[in-house]
Amino acid sequence: KISISENEKTVRVAVETPYKDVIMSLISMGYDKSVVEQKVFQLIDSLKSDNSFIDKNQKEKEDFIFRQVIVELA
Repeated sequence: KISISENEKTVRVAVETPYKDVIMSLISMGYDKSVVEQKVFQLIDSLKSDNSFIDKNQKEKEDFIFRQVIVELA
């Protein structure tokens, strides 16, 4: 479990995932934690058999997920 204090707001991420930085970034931008987690996990699930996604390195995967989720949340 990670706690971050930012502008008198506390952000907690209890989920251990390779995409926790993506989740934390979106939460720190003001998006609801449960909605962000749901969107990230749905997207990861939908991409698990996509070879173009699988072949990306971790940073490329995180960048892709971040951009896709932020579009869905907009």
